[in-house]
Amino acid sequence: MIDRVFEFSLKNRPLVAVLSVLVMASGYYAYRELPVDAFPDVSPNLVQIFTLTEGLAPEEVEKYVTYPVEVAMMGLPGIEKVRSVSNFGLPWSMCTSKTAWTFTSVAR
Repeated sequence: MIDRVFEFSLKNRPLVAVLSVLVMASGYYAYRELPVDAFPDVSPNLVQIFTLTEGLAPEEVEKYVTYPVEVAMMGLPGIEKVRSVSNFGLPWSMCTSKTAWTFTSVAR
């Protein structure tokens, strides 16, 4: 199989040379048109939700605040991961999505 490729290439040197130049020219053109960002944004698309609760134990915070927030956030389209922490007085949830969010789309 490879012998036939070599034979064809040796018999048709001008054709191979022209094809090589075309491939190099198209590669250079693609390289020049490639958008380059000096500082690309590598941060994940996430929303953090902080809620203040007073007078509730961490178990109650998880039952009455954190769990309903998690359920509501998991219902949104494109959610990859939901993490929550139920501390005394300050539970927070972090939702990571596949696509970028805007404040109005999250508020709906």
